[in-house]
Amino acid sequence: EGLDLVSFTLAQSRRQVHTDNIVALSKEPSTLPTDMAEAVVNGITSIVKGREVAVGVIDTQEVMRLLYVKDAAGNIKRDETMNERTDSSERASLMFECVKSGDVAAVKDDAGGFLSLAVPVTDEKHQVCAVFYVAASPHPRPLSEDATDFLQTVAQIASPVLLAPSQSAVRVLGILARAGCGEAGPLFDAAAQLVERHSGATGVLIGLRHGEDELRLVKSTGSLTARAATMSRSELPLGFQAVEKAMYMTDAGSTFAPIFSPSGQDTAVGVIVIGHAAGQPLPDAAREAVEGVASALTAALSECDFRRKLTVCGGKALLSLSKQAPEIKGAFFAFIDVSGRM
Repeated sequence: EGLDLVSFTLAQSRRQVHTDNIVALSKEPSTLPTDMAEAVVNGITSIVKGREVAVGVIDTQEVMRLLYVKDAAGNIKRDETMNERTDSSERASLMFECVKSGDVAAVKDDAGGFLSLAVPVTDEKHQVCAVFYVAASPHPRPLSEDATDFLQTVAQIASPVLLAPSQSAVRVLGILARAGCGEAGPLFDAAAQLVERHSGATGVLIGLRHGEDELRLVKSTGSLTARAATMSRSELPLGFQAVEKAMYMTDAGSTFAPIFSPSGQDTAVGVIVIGHAAGQPLPDAAREAVEGVASALTAALSECDFRRKLTVCGGKALLSLSKQAPEIKGAFFAFIDVSGRM
């Protein structure tokens, strides 16, 4: 009995340590989805031994992105995709069933115990944003009540970080914008990657208004990869219409999402072009995700532009100060990130 008590106490202590860590990450503004996924998997595998554990988020209706997977032997995989159409595994079956039902999906034994389990992470609208998966053990035995309780608890704690595509874009681009001193390149890279993930695009092009009849191309990928630095109105007429009318537009093989001006949604400063198969417009969920990325990019670019201008002004101010007060041996100009750190 003494050994059982020690074992139970140690297990509860491990659980509390991981719970506290996940709570801290959920409250930390700079926590990225990948950070949370790793912490969740490590927490689950500290309680559940000898099983594969995975955390997946929604890319599209048919594709889930496995942010972090640890198999029964402890091998780790990151950032892999899982397609409902082509993956016939139990993991895919349970995780996609969980997304569709909005509830726990499981394989049970004759007594009703959970042999393998998928648990949803939902937002305030009860939309499934992520899924935790625990596979069956090599010698099938049901998960303990403590393990299933931990899964359900952590699913609630992790929800501020494991978000739906639009909200996740706001979080990720906001973190990037406030991590630098006005560099916009990482924002365009991240925005293009998010659009590709959530739309299934064959290519993405991001252009900003550059005069009346040109777009300055800041990012292009896949089928829309561009060699030139700019694109004229005649080369992308619908793209210019999307900018000038500040409207979402589409043609046979492309969709155009305006990047609105920070001052409001009456004017646009650029456009995101999404390439896709001819005659197959984006599904509503993909369109919503793309519009969310465009909106998030608007806010992030506003912060980025402010920091860029202030960096220039701050640099000149420090230079002037050093000339006028030579007794000052050094000074620095810094921004804080989303967590309040310099």
